[in-house]
Amino acid sequence: MADTTLGGSRRPAPPKRRLHRRMRLRRGLTMWEMMLVVAVIAFVVVGVVALYNVASTSIRTQRVQSVLSTAEQTIRRAYASQPQYEANMTQVLWSAMPTTAIQGTGTGRDIVTPWGGEIFSGGGDTPDDDGTGTASNNRFYITVLLLPEAACERLATAYLNRSDVVGLDVEGAAATAFTQVNTAAQIQAFDTVSEIEAECDGGDDDKIAIVFRS
Repeated sequence: MADTTLGGSRRPAPPKRRLHRRMRLRRGLTMWEMMLVVAVIAFVVVGVVALYNVASTSIRTQRVQSVLSTAEQTIRRAYASQPQYEANMTQVLWSAMPTTAIQGTGTGRDIVTPWGGEIFSGGGDTPDDDGTGTASNNRFYITVLLLPEAACERLATAYLNRSDVVGLDVEGAAATAFTQVNTAAQIQAFDTVSEIEAECDGGDDDKIAIVFRS
């Protein structure tokens, strides 16, 4: 059979030692590349999860802001012609709330946030965890319980420097009772962003109270 190689001679085969070295090198590069791909994928997944958590918290916080705005306006309309705000006004809000903010049925209903914390409203300037306030002719409050840090900060700062808000109380632990928001010192305790951020401490049990004036 005729020799079809260039110049009529065959190219010598590479030594076996060199061939084995190339094969080992190829296997090593392939393994390294696979490890690099896995690392990149893991990095991307972590980034996506982090972005999702931030976006989810932002969306939930917006929903709570909408609920609080609805609650405030409902109370103002309901008591516009009344001599005073009632001690406990949470039930007044039930019919005005979106279905996603209501948990339970009948007289056992609760107003809740997307994180499961309850929302209460009562009269006076001394907020309470269960809406047990005091009848008042010019003050009422709304409290929000069990908030994550970012939501605590955003919700509280939204009420700074409002002429219809007496003041805020922010607590970084569920067990800590709210305090009266009446005197200058009490009002000034949380009248800046830095003071609010310092108290919203990074747990999931932060809580805020907003005291409104008529």
